[in-house]
Parts: sequence; structure tokens; C-alpha cells
Amino acid sequence: MKPNIIALGRLRNQMNKAEAAHAAELELLKRVGEIQEYLWQPLRLKLAPDCTYEPDFLVLTASGAIEFHEIKGGYITDDALVKLRVAAQRFPFFVFRLYQYTRRGVKIKELLPL
Repeated sequence: MKPNIIALGRLRNQMNKAEAAHAAELELLKRVGEIQEYLWQPLRLKLAPDCTYEPDFLVLTASGAIEFHEIKGGYITDDALVKLRVAAQRFPFFVFRLYQYTRRGVKIKELLPL
């Protein structure tokens, strides 16, 4: 009998460890009133005819601004970074933030349009 094989990466409709940690941080920010609400993977943004980007979190700040948070672990692929930069350029009225969770802590980078 073959052993059960589990695919690497995220299971469908389930947060990975970094996303779960970020959701816990967002919940704390919500409780103290720094953000109004957050949603996990609520939508897809169309970047080109056959290219979409699905942000990890949509965050509504206390001031009413909308931010998209992309959560990554220790390694970030070029494809993911390019999609994030294109999204920031195509939708300049939103704030795009990249959170990289590593063993050393969290790095936060706000992406500006190209």
C-alpha cells in the first residue's frame, strides 16, 4: 500500500502558519481599534487578460483606507513579487504591504507603484 502523500504548500481553504500568525496579529489590532475589519482571501484582482492576483488579506483601517497584505515565509519567488508590484501599479488607490515571516521575525515592506 502506498503511504498518504501530502502536497507541499497551502491546503485549500486553510491558512498556512504565517497567515494564521498574521490573522492573530490583525485580530489584536481590531480589538484595540487600529483596524475596523480584515478578511482572508476575499477577492481576486485582474492584472492582465490571463493573470490574476489573490491577496492574502484585505484590511480596512480605522481611517477607512483599504490595504492588501501579502504574507510570505522565508522564501519569496520572483513571480509572487512581480504580481504584487504589478497590482500596486494597477491599483494605486490601495496600499499593498508584503509581510515576510522568518525565524528571525517579521519584515514589512510597503510596495509602491513601479
